[in-house]
Amino acid sequence: MASTSTSPPDSGGRDDGREEARHSDVTQTSAGNVATSTKQNATTVEQSASRAEAPAAPVDDGGADRSAKKYLDYARSFCKAPATCRSMPTSEDARPEDHSRRAILVRAKIEIMEIEPGRLLIRTFHLGALLAQHHAPRSTYAFLRACILLDLLLKGHRCIHELCLDPDYADTWCAKMLSASVSSNRTIKHITMEGVCNRMYAPRHPLIDSICEMTALESLSITGFFLGSRTVERVGAIIAKVKSTRSVKFARNEVPPGAGLDVAPGYMVGLALVLRSHSALEYLTVTRCHLAEAEANSSAVLLECNTRLLWLNLSCNEINDIGAIRIARSLKVNVSLQKLDLSENDLTYQGAVALVEALASNRVLKELKLWHVEDERKERPLASALSRTAAHGRVILHHESFASVLQLERGLPQNADLVTSLHLGTSVHVNAYCLKTLFVSLAAIPCLNSLLLECETNINSSAGEKFAELLLKTRALERVEMSHFNVDPVALKTVMNGLAKNESVLYMDVEFGALSGACTRAIMDMLKRNATLIHFGHIMVQPFELQLLAYELRSNCVPTSLKVSAICNIFEMPVVEELTFEICDVHRRNLSYCNRAVEYAMNPEKFGTQRVPAAVFDTLRHNESFKKLLSKVVGPDGAAAAVRKARRHITENLLAMTGVVSQFPVTCWPHPEGSRQIDILDTYSWRSILAYVNVTDIVV
Repeated sequence: MASTSTSPPDSGGRDDGREEARHSDVTQTSAGNVATSTKQNATTVEQSASRAEAPAAPVDDGGADRSAKKYLDYARSFCKAPATCRSMPTSEDARPEDHSRRAILVRAKIEIMEIEPGRLLIRTFHLGALLAQHHAPRSTYAFLRACILLDLLLKGHRCIHELCLDPDYADTWCAKMLSASVSSNRTIKHITMEGVCNRMYAPRHPLIDSICEMTALESLSITGFFLGSRTVERVGAIIAKVKSTRSVKFARNEVPPGAGLDVAPGYMVGLALVLRSHSALEYLTVTRCHLAEAEANSSAVLLECNTRLLWLNLSCNEINDIGAIRIARSLKVNVSLQKLDLSENDLTYQGAVALVEALASNRVLKELKLWHVEDERKERPLASALSRTAAHGRVILHHESFASVLQLERGLPQNADLVTSLHLGTSVHVNAYCLKTLFVSLAAIPCLNSLLLECETNINSSAGEKFAELLLKTRALERVEMSHFNVDPVALKTVMNGLAKNESVLYMDVEFGALSGACTRAIMDMLKRNATLIHFGHIMVQPFELQLLAYELRSNCVPTSLKVSAICNIFEMPVVEELTFEICDVHRRNLSYCNRAVEYAMNPEKFGTQRVPAAVFDTLRHNESFKKLLSKVVGPDGAAAAVRKARRHITENLLAMTGVVSQFPVTCWPHPEGSRQIDILDTYSWRSILAYVNVTDIVV
């Protein structure tokens, strides 16, 4: 059996352990050809010469060489993009050639997504399923076509803002092909590279060399490579020269085989030394890289010297108490760091106490994540240190017993106004009764913003009812993550009914097992009715249910991400890919709508009296994703002013936008009782009336 799933763009903020688990499965994502433009109509296609001359979609008539040539010729025809992005059609308005273009990207496992107006993200996915459908040499041609297509996209588009490469594309010979196009594209600001350590060792990786030549890079993430100290030092030296770099991440990067232990102490030493005086670096992550004591000491030096670093993640690195004590000393003089993650290291109560006591003189650090630390001595030194420094709200620990969870549940009402998030890790043992009482207590917390439950347990009908009540009562909960849950159909239906009426949850990531038909229908009904949910998953359905799911999603323009897997064999894979593409096409449409609404808010006069752009803005202006994107583009202060300006423009031109004035003459008959007629109202009165009317409220 094989599984195919749609995966959202990296949602950020997740632990690397969960990211590893998600990426361990075979992932296939169908994607729409999403691009951007500042054209007036949000749902029309730009009449460009490059589209008019696009050839018909190629048909694979057998013969690997002829098929490869046809696809490459066709790829070149639509990769000749102008300097700015073209406006994109919606799913309903797309031309046949647009569907053909997107179908090619689907087959090559390449996703193009609009993340901001005028900015694209290109993401590649695992090619294993694609290659499994062909035998050699056709599999080689399929891989070659995909690599050349990606190379043409990087060379043709000048609005690519972010690039995410899968291990198949980051492989050595493919990386040589892409290195020139990556280094020549000056618009790329964010790069994510994922490798596989058992095959990604090279003294000088061509893609890393090309990245070092990019002078406008803002964030860099390198995961799963064999990197020696010289490579890391070279990357660090380049980052030190590029003053625009704000985020750097190294994860699961191993020591090269046969290099010996002399390489390990130098892994982060050189990187930390060159970043000490970096003026723009704000986020640094070095996780699962087996750091030694020398690296911990270098990290402490970095904290002492760098005055701009806001977030440092050193989790899962085997840092011991000596390294923790050295880092604690640096925290006493640091004046900028807000979050420090030292979870899943080799810390005992001695290192943890030193870190907690450092918080007494450091009032800037808001979050210190230690995770599991043994504190079972009779005098309980860690608990005493937390009491002395009054740092309970700034230090994140975890407990792993029924008694601890029940004690937590009893203490929640006493601190209801202070609790904003709850996280139960994988080592916590919780039964259905504990879960039920926990949901009851959480429903009384008005400020709860995040709920993360990683523990493995069951949700029965009574626990499901309490969870549904929590979803109905909460007004602040925005993020829910639940994994390893077994839910019976009755409980799941109850939870989905509560989620359908919820108006605060934006992100809900759940991992259910195989669902029955009734469960799938309950989820579909929730996705159709909920008006705030942006991301939902992970659900597993039958292949025939994918088409129904895509159909139900079309009526909701809010969700932009849905993680869904279909159980199928290799012969059903092409059909599942097409159906998965339909779901991703709806997400592409919703993302395009959100970007068009942002463009309308930024400059409503440019759209004149067009109804469709105004209707898109009116529909999404209360949506949280629209608010966040608008704040990101124009700033928090300018977002509210932009919305007011756009609404004023709609109010002044509403009758013209809806066609009331232009299509039919307005006739007002005298009122029999001599009351004031609507045709003699002044401009101020008209504006007061139309301020309560949306574009979609008037149908002519």
